[in-house]
Order: sequence, then structure tokens, then C-alpha cells
Amino acid sequence: MGQLGVRGRQARPAGRYADPAHVKPVNLYGTQVGTRGPLPVPPSEQGQPVIIMPASSGYGLQAAVMYADIIIAMPSSIEEGRAQRQAIRQAAAQAGRNPEDIKYLAFAGFTTGDTERDALDTRLALDAHTDIRGPLARLSAYLGLQQQLTRPDEPLTTAQLTAVQAHPQDARSIRAVELAHAGWSPRDILAHAVFDPYPSVVGTAGQVADHLQEWFKAGAADGFMLNFDDFSTEIGNFVEQVIPVLRERGIFHNTYEGKTLRDHVGVPPQYGVNPRITTGPQ
Repeated sequence: MGQLGVRGRQARPAGRYADPAHVKPVNLYGTQVGTRGPLPVPPSEQGQPVIIMPASSGYGLQAAVMYADIIIAMPSSIEEGRAQRQAIRQAAAQAGRNPEDIKYLAFAGFTTGDTERDALDTRLALDAHTDIRGPLARLSAYLGLQQQLTRPDEPLTTAQLTAVQAHPQDARSIRAVELAHAGWSPRDILAHAVFDPYPSVVGTAGQVADHLQEWFKAGAADGFMLNFDDFSTEIGNFVEQVIPVLRERGIFHNTYEGKTLRDHVGVPPQYGVNPRITTGPQ
């Protein structure tokens, strides 16, 4: 157990640091890096570390499906997430891998509160000193309006609601129009995070759980990369308020079955040199 080239975990008797029979040279040589080894330290329990790469296309996609255990992405809708996840799974199969061995994670942002109004006020407090004129002009365009929004704290007028028109291919535009018709003011529509680079939920723990469940059940993600407006409070809120809801719905585990990160994210163990480094795609 002397280096990363070990093919599997072996029991270590008391008083023995490593079994020489299992210590083998790495003999890894690439264009930029080469090493003979062995590395004079034991490997971690999970063997090779979990490799996380961003979703991409072309050569980036080819590299990700060959070597990554987790691929992260920023789809703006369930349809986009599902299509991207399926493309990754197909590319993985073409590269000779089991698609189940790669987890596709979608970014998602959250601000939680006891009520939706509470969550909005939390986000508004963070943006209290920002200039709203630029975002209002952008919101007007996303609503399909020809005039500026001059009453940020009042719901849109009947005439404005009649004129709004969502761009059918833009999930943020569709969401903004939905919020306008629901009676939210322009300031509150902005506070719903319609311009975040990924889908975000500003609302109750139940609304956050609804979002995660909908995406997961639709096959748009295997899991999520979570982001929060205020990490000092929102991580605790998520653990204490959202996780129990997900557990009640049977879509979040109650315990961890393993001890390593590979165990937790559900990717297979890997010991020794990744054969895809030397053999390439099948």
C-alpha cells in the first residue's frame, strides 16, 4: 500500500506500514508529467480522488466523459438539464464507460424563509444598497415591454400585464412573466432571482424541496451544486429545514452507507492508474 498504483485495498497487520508485495512502480508517463514511483505514503481509503469537471462540448465533453466522476453544469431549465445529461450519458457510452458511473450535477441557488415574503425580504436586504435602475431596464426587456418600469414597488398595471410577452426560448423571461401575472412588484420579481445564472428559489423550505424534487424526478439532474445568498445562515437553514422535507418525501438518504466521498456521491471505487489514461476511449 505504498502508492496510488495499488490495485485494491489490503488489510494491514499491526506494526506493518506496507506490504512490499503490493508496492509497485507507477510508471506513468505523459506529455507533460512523468513519474516512476512508488509514492512513499499509503493511498486514501477511496483510492483515486473524485474527479469533477464542468460540462462542455467538443474536446471538453470528450475529456469529461473519459475521466470525470462528476460533471457540473448550469442548465436554465428542466428541458435543458435533461438534454445535457442525456448527451453526457451517450458520450460516456461511446467512450466505453458505463453512463451510471458519471453523476451529472446542476447548479441551484436558494434563499429560504418561513414564508415566501420573508425569503424575499432577506434577499432584498442584501441588495439594499445596489442601484436598481439597470436591473429594472433589463427586466422591462425580459417582460417584452416597450416602456421603462417606473414604479418598482407596485405591481404592474392592467395595461402593462396585457402587453407583457415572454420569450419562449428563455426560461428567465418565462419566469419573470409568471411572477408579474402573480401580482409581484418589479422589485420583488428581481428578488426572486430571475437573473441569477442558474435556477434559484427564493421561498419556503417546501418550495425549495419542490424545485429539487421536480428536477430530480424529471431526470434533469443526478444531484445539485448548491449556492446560497448568505452562506453564514443559509447552509444551516437548508440542513435544518429543507433536508427533513426531502427525507419525508423519500428522496434523500437518512444515513451514509460508506465513509468516503466516492461512497457518498455514488461513484464506483477506483484503485491504481486509470486505464483510460493509457488506452483512451474504447
